Amino acid sequence: MFGFNKKEDNFENLLNILEKVLQDGSELPSIGQNEKETELLSKFNDLIRLKEEEILEKEKITRSVSGALNSGLWRIDLDTSGGITGVEWSDEFRRLLGYTGEDDFPNKAEPWMNSIHPEDKELASGVMAELREGHVTELKYRMKTRTGKYRMFKSVSFPVSDRNGRIKNGSLSSIGG
Repeated sequence: MFGFNKKEDNFENLLNILEKVLQDGSELPSIGQNEKETELLSKFNDLIRLKEEEILEKEKITRSVSGALNSGLWRIDLDTSGGITGVEWSDEFRRLLGYTGEDDFPNKAEPWMNSIHPEDKELASGVMAELREGHVTELKYRMKTRTGKYRMFKSVSFPVSDRNGRIKNGSLSSIGG
């Protein structure tokens, strides 16, 4: 399977395989060409399962804390030039604005930008520039809810980056009726 022909090749080949899996998200096979390969793959797959379980548990805790604090979380993916390449709004974020899911408030930048009060848009743009620079920011601004009324929110953004430094996270809390 992996072609571990020489003992000295084993480690380098394994690293190459793991690097490929990390880059493209493919799954590790469960059976190798020999007993040693199969044993190594089994151990790596066990580690992956454990890490996935840990991640799910942390996400569950994060959702619970977010709900208890009446805060919604968001994530923005930025490319190397600072352009937005992806957005994710938590269910709690949507709930604060009166929405129920991705169907009525999609994971795109436009719904957020369109909901910001016109007088607060320039302020929000300035914070986005700060966020692109990797600064922790805090901003109070008005957003239009699903009912069409504006409410005051506080948004705190903080850089939590991937390996390439491109993911930014934040929270949104309601601070006014």
